Amino acid sequence: MATENNLSEMEKGLAAAKAAIEGKKFGMYGNLAKKYCLEDNPEKGAEIGEDMAAYLYEIEKAADLLTFTLQDIYSADERFAHTGNYLEDVRRANQMNDLIRET
Repeated sequence: MATENNLSEMEKGLAAAKAAIEGKKFGMYGNLAKKYCLEDNPEKGAEIGEDMAAYLYEIEKAADLLTFTLQDIYSADERFAHTGNYLEDVRRANQMNDLIRET
């Protein structure tokens, strides 16, 4: 069971985390991580504390790198090759992006 002192430290850590990210914009994965750290697992959010913005930016950077890597891999696949038909190319690009989001 958490003591009063531990709760106070956790509240201070969460306050520092919230202050660190106030007014900053994050992408989809940064916002998911922010929600997880502040709402679903506040102990983790308190542990990260004032480094929360850097932590979320690192998550965004890792997600972008993974997305670019998967785009390179899938672009070599014949299923996603350009056909010259605009509508077909858009359909294939959307299909590739959906596959990347699922990964």
